[in-house]
Amino acid sequence: MSTQTALEPLGFTAHESAVFEALVKNGPQTGYGVAKMLGRPAPPIYAALDSLKRKGAVMATADDPRVWRPVEPDVLLQQLEEEFQLKRDRAEELLSRLGPVESDREVYRLTSAEQVYSRVREMLAGGTMSALLDCFPPPLAVLRGEIEMAVECGLQVGIITYGGEGEELPRGTLTARALDAGAIYGEVPGAVLQCSVDGSQYVAALFDPQGGVRTAFWTASPLVAGLAHNGLWTELAYIRLSQLLADVAPEDVLGKVQSELEPLLWRASPGFQRLRE
Repeated sequence: MSTQTALEPLGFTAHESAVFEALVKNGPQTGYGVAKMLGRPAPPIYAALDSLKRKGAVMATADDPRVWRPVEPDVLLQQLEEEFQLKRDRAEELLSRLGPVESDREVYRLTSAEQVYSRVREMLAGGTMSALLDCFPPPLAVLRGEIEMAVECGLQVGIITYGGEGEELPRGTLTARALDAGAIYGEVPGAVLQCSVDGSQYVAALFDPQGGVRTAFWTASPLVAGLAHNGLWTELAYIRLSQLLADVAPEDVLGKVQSELEPLLWRASPGFQRLRE
């Protein structure tokens, strides 16, 4: 990255960045001297110097012609940081007067892994009662710390998992390994993450094998989030009850129930087949 491309995101124009770089490299110069070094017409160079002076990036003598000197880069960066902090504080003050963003009932698409994980972290941090997750090993590894922190803050957390015996699970959570976890993990084209917190917010995401987002959405709709929360709770309960019944119920009875339910599973549905295409 050049000095110019580094300065432009900080509010400098291309002309201003080029002029500042020339002064830093070559020392104090007249405006004509800078224009000659850059091979550009003098008028826009003089305009850029005046603008840089207003921004505190250069100083000028009182002589005619004036000699321009750059502010030391570390001093300039400190000035920019202080100005940014002042602007941020002012924006925070003004935005705080608007009040909190009201929750709505829409469903919003998330387009990056950063968006997905940031939203889930925010949900877990703001939870007051419970969180339910359906989580393949890669996203579970990313979120393990935040899940454990939520547990420490008093959130009741249940997780449907898909890893093997050695998978490191978040401490303090109620976990259940999905029935046919190996088959599901092998058949889904990527990694699944579902998270419902307090039945009021819900995120669902499918990551591609490289960790990018294939499809994802978030909602604060009480209906959608509530139904998703109930669905996750039902699956978690079904897994744990099936494990208990396997120890006490006759094998043929349990097998009959599972056979009756199997055609209704997600893995048996046309929608699952379309997901794999």
